[in-house]
Amino acid sequence: MTDDPAFAMLDQVIAGRYRIDRLIGKGGAGAVYQATPLGLGRNVAVKLLHARTAANDEARKRFIREARITSELRHTNAITVHDFGEHDNQLFIVMELLTGRSLRFTIRKRAPGLALERALTLGLQIAEVLKAAHAIP
Repeated sequence: MTDDPAFAMLDQVIAGRYRIDRLIGKGGAGAVYQATPLGLGRNVAVKLLHARTAANDEARKRFIREARITSELRHTNAITVHDFGEHDNQLFIVMELLTGRSLRFTIRKRAPGLALERALTLGLQIAEVLKAAHAIP
C-alpha cells in the first residue's frame, strides 16, 4: 500500500463503534473516511483530526467548535452530524455520508466555469448555510 498514516486507519475500529472502510480525502490537519457503524448497515463519513494536530490547543478548540456547530446546524444544504468524540488522541466527527460529485469536480468539469445561473444558485445555497451556521451561538 503506502507509508501514508492516513491509510493505516483502514479496517480500524474507532471508539468501538465505527469500522474505517476507505479513505475519502485528506489534508494537513486530518482525513475523512467512509466507515460502517458496527451493528448498522448504513455507511457514514468519519472526519479524524490527526493526533499531532489535536496536540495543538487552538486546532483542538476549532475542531470541537466545528463539531458543536455542525451538530446544531439544521439546513437542507448542510450535512447531519451523528456523533463526536476522541479515539487514541484523535478527535473525530461522524456525519452522514454524501455521494456524488464534489463542487470542485463540478466546477472543473465545466471549465472555464459554470453557467452564471448555476454559479449563482450554488453560491446562494452556500451563503444560506453559512448564514445559518453563523446564527448558532
